[in-house]
Amino acid sequence: MTSLLVLTLTATQLCYNADADTHAIKIERFISEPAALLSARKKREDMCIDINELHIDEVKKLVAADGKTFSLEKNK
Repeated sequence: MTSLLVLTLTATQLCYNADADTHAIKIERFISEPAALLSARKKREDMCIDINELHIDEVKKLVAADGKTFSLEKNK
C-alpha cells in the first residue's frame, strides 16, 4: 500500500511594520521562531512570516484590527 503525501504551499505572508508598532501585539502563535519577532522589534526592522492557510481567518482579523502594524502580502 502506498501513502500519498500532499504538501500545501503557503501563499500568504503576515508582514510586521516595526515603525507602526506602538504596542506589544502577540503574534508568536503564527511564528515558528518567536525570537525573530523579538529581534525585529528591538532592531525596528520589518519582517514577513509565512501563514498556514488554517490560520488565514484569524490573521485577517488581526490585520483588520491593526492595519498600520500588520499587512497581508502574497508570496513572490
